[in-house]
Amino acid sequence: MKLKTPQSFQDYCIFTLLTIAIALGSIVSVSVALAAYKPPPKQKRPSSYSITAGSRGNCDRLRWQAMPDRIEDIPLTALAPKTHVGQTVSRHPTFVWFVPNASESLPVEFRLFEYDANDRPQPISEPITMNSLSGIMKFTWSEDKPNLKVDKTYLWEVRIRCDLNRPSNDLKTRADLRVIPMLPNITKDTVPIDSVARVKAYGESGLWYGALGEALRTAPPSQLGAVGAELLHQLATVEADQLNEISNDKERRKLEQWVEDLRQIAERER
Repeated sequence: MKLKTPQSFQDYCIFTLLTIAIALGSIVSVSVALAAYKPPPKQKRPSSYSITAGSRGNCDRLRWQAMPDRIEDIPLTALAPKTHVGQTVSRHPTFVWFVPNASESLPVEFRLFEYDANDRPQPISEPITMNSLSGIMKFTWSEDKPNLKVDKTYLWEVRIRCDLNRPSNDLKTRADLRVIPMLPNITKDTVPIDSVARVKAYGESGLWYGALGEALRTAPPSQLGAVGAELLHQLATVEADQLNEISNDKERRKLEQWVEDLRQIAERER
């Protein structure tokens, strides 16, 4: 866009404001373009605990509020890969999930499990309780908790406790996570200083949890932000491309719905 040379003070003010607006728009466009996610080169199939879990059922105490400009039919959703295991190099990663708009705040329980030698998830801590917030929620496995182990796979779960006396009414979502050794381009000395560049570095290295956690650093509260939304859109595309490799029809249909949920959340957050 070419701007006319200002001829008066008023023109100068308009000229300045337009210049700033164009510059800011360019920054956002570049930021979104820099967001990237490529699945790990050696992918691991998630466990059945991760793929089959999830609930789209209604909770009697929740009434999803209609919003004219928002998509409504999105369930509680863990924002992580499902056709492959998402990776991290962090011993204290950030977990992110989506909560639909609700008429009241209810207890949310976060649980973390480590798979044992028989590939059964074993809890590594007591449930961590917080209050539900509509939109994007996150939880970081803080430094005062035990380090996650390299070359170990974990299952994380989020539950909305609809009725404390009836766990069967809980809304839940799950995903797997694997901790891998530090990569040469992700060390403290080599990772970029700029936040958006770090998102790109993590994403292109197949580190989903690092990329999304970094994207949320600059996002408004309870939102993905432009970079996070683009990252989630890319994940949905990656997941969709891998659906043809799944032979189990029931599992593929469940994952197809999962991909659609990711796309709707990404669109909602743009």
